[in-house]
Amino acid sequence: MVDMYKEIEVSFEKQFERKLQKALDYSRFKERGLKSNPFNIDFSGDPWKVKVGRDEELITGIESLKEMADKNTKMLNILAPHGYGKTTYEILLHSLAIKYNSDLGFEKILFIRNTTEFKQSFVDSSFTADSDGEIIKIPPRLFTELKMTNKPALLFIDDADIIFQDNPKTFTDVTNLNNVLIVAAWNKSAWERAKHIPDVKFPSVEIIMLNRLSNSQCAEMVQKRISEFKMSKRADNLFSQDVTETLARLANGSPHRIIRLAKRLLSYMLDKGLLEIKVSPEFDEFIASADDISYENLKKKMVSLSETQRKIIEEMKKIVEADATKVGTLVGITRVGAMKQLHELEKIGMVVSVTKDKKKIFQLREEIEYGTE
Repeated sequence: MVDMYKEIEVSFEKQFERKLQKALDYSRFKERGLKSNPFNIDFSGDPWKVKVGRDEELITGIESLKEMADKNTKMLNILAPHGYGKTTYEILLHSLAIKYNSDLGFEKILFIRNTTEFKQSFVDSSFTADSDGEIIKIPPRLFTELKMTNKPALLFIDDADIIFQDNPKTFTDVTNLNNVLIVAAWNKSAWERAKHIPDVKFPSVEIIMLNRLSNSQCAEMVQKRISEFKMSKRADNLFSQDVTETLARLANGSPHRIIRLAKRLLSYMLDKGLLEIKVSPEFDEFIASADDISYENLKKKMVSLSETQRKIIEEMKKIVEADATKVGTLVGITRVGAMKQLHELEKIGMVVSVTKDKKKIFQLREEIEYGTE
């Protein structure tokens, strides 16, 4: 009898191990001919493999860097609304600067990716004890190093609008360091506000404006992502051409939006067990659930907003992004109250959210910020 129970236990154990192994071996993406999800917003591979368009802007960028190296200008701003690919453009330009630095002649080429890196490099001081036990304050290493340099250093700053919003004085101090030249990515409305703030002085600035992509470029972006993650020919049929073209039209020229829509469609397919999708009732169902993102329709929805929600939108027009605590402070309500209102605004498409440093951050929808522009 005891032996029988042992046999049953061993049998269950083996079955469990087999199920675990199957779970490890199984991939819903592999069924569709993919290594993994090709539509994660933050692409971690070689950006040149999935680059679409921007050739002229990159050539202009290199010409601007040459002007900076020749000390004709000191700061290059990359301007565009949210979701137009400023970060990707800056990463590509940074790689070109390194590749062609023998022609440019910078002593250092550095990249600051976010507020955290900026604070560590330029804001946060450290403390140590000297030989007599006295506590000494040590300024941020990179700030000190760049202050002392006699040779030109090129500093790329992503999220410059957010960094300036949080650290305006330090940011302008960095831009005005003698031998430091700056390439900074800004939300274009944030730059317009920043340059008109009293007592804030930026050095001589050149501008590169990133425009919308064409529908064909948005479609190419989807196809390149699929191709980069392809494991088998099955991936070629994942989205039909008509489906990809429809997503491209919905994206309205935004790289961020086309990838987000493609990711949502792939999730829909996984939930429905579809191996591929064409223009069909299933696709029509997905389209019906997609956000209505036209300015005209969002404007109609604004009529039904509460006074608090209207106030939130007006305050968010003055900033780049904020968490619920900051929004609550701006409009005079609690964090919990602000979070509730922001969720409602997100549900009807007025704001979008992203997660940064484990915090939910909200941004005003581009169509609301810029209207029909």
